[in-house]
Amino acid sequence: MGGWNSGRTGGQLTLEGCDSCRLSTRNLRDALRSPTDGTVWRYYRIDGELMHVTLEVRPDRGYLRLQHPSRTSSGPNHMDYTAGLTWTEVGFGGRRWWFSCPISGRRCATLYLPRGAQKFAAATTYRLAYGGLPPWKWSSLKYGFAPGGGEGNGKEAAYGRGDRRQATAG
Repeated sequence: MGGWNSGRTGGQLTLEGCDSCRLSTRNLRDALRSPTDGTVWRYYRIDGELMHVTLEVRPDRGYLRLQHPSRTSSGPNHMDYTAGLTWTEVGFGGRRWWFSCPISGRRCATLYLPRGAQKFAAATTYRLAYGGLPPWKWSSLKYGFAPGGGEGNGKEAAYGRGDRRQATAG
């Protein structure tokens, strides 16, 4: 039962593994707070070349215009489209900004442009997975059972406090 290379292989494409360009509302924080419309330029290094992305931010009108080259070998060479901008109220009178995915229309905080795609879209639209641990393994890290077979009992092993407490107590 279970020999050499008998485990699962392949799996879902991750955000880190697809060489995607990432556009977050945090990156546009200053432009979204500004009372006037603005233009922001972003540069991404893809396969040794710079990719220029022009973002026309219009928070008062509720949209963001994106202009960039396509990352596909076929289809249009230059993309020009809009993504919706919405906001929700947060504590103490602030606003949290969200994108509306240009493909699915879902609300998201980050848009991705993976290799082979034409438009920035939400990670769920491209079915991209996060490269960290799957959720069913989070509880084992919480209680200090490291995947590498680390020793320790309880939270001390997870947070590295066990050795320090024993050294000062003795």
